Amino acid sequence: MKFAAGLTAWEETVTHHRICFTKRICDDTGHAHQAIQGIVVVRYARDPDRAIKTAQHRFARRHWAERWDTHADGFELETIEQPHQDQAAH
Repeated sequence: MKFAAGLTAWEETVTHHRICFTKRICDDTGHAHQAIQGIVVVRYARDPDRAIKTAQHRFARRHWAERWDTHADGFELETIEQPHQDQAAH
């Protein structure tokens, strides 16, 4: 299937994944809050699972750790679809 400017359906939108790593921290009253430890954006990945693995690796490397969960308790994945750059210009 072809779209405007000769792009295929796969090329028409670009999917990015934003993974937010968090750590559960208690305040002085004992209430737990999620504190953001870092955000990693994966611009190109075959699927969300691959994006998560890539983000975990990058996050660990940024913190000089072997494992991402040394510095975070969890993460949230956000998928962002953007029009292809050629389409955005039209």
